[in-house]
Amino acid sequence: MVTAYALVFGGFLLLGGRLADLFGRRRIFMAGVGFFALASLAGGFAQDPTMLVVFRALQGLGGALLAPSALSLVLTIFQEGPERNRAWTVEYGGRWWWRGWIAAGRRADAVCGLALDILH
Repeated sequence: MVTAYALVFGGFLLLGGRLADLFGRRRIFMAGVGFFALASLAGGFAQDPTMLVVFRALQGLGGALLAPSALSLVLTIFQEGPERNRAWTVEYGGRWWWRGWIAAGRRADAVCGLALDILH
């Protein structure tokens, strides 16, 4: 599943940047977020492993659309200096921020898994 995401993400990253240049950063960013969200929702309802791999690949496509747009939006919205540095820290820095998301994901996984075990 990780490989499907990574291959499609890496393969379409340049296309995402080019589409952002042609059609607008914000428009492609929002399309990528929407596409990623829909692929995530569909992956949640996958009935077999093949469907799950396909939806993970579609998530990679959504990520490839939104990643270059997000980078260029940060560069164009925030002026150079402390303001942009703060934006970069929020977007890509902050190891503690990422650790928090990982811990929250693990907790949610445990709670959802327990709920599914009880309901099933």
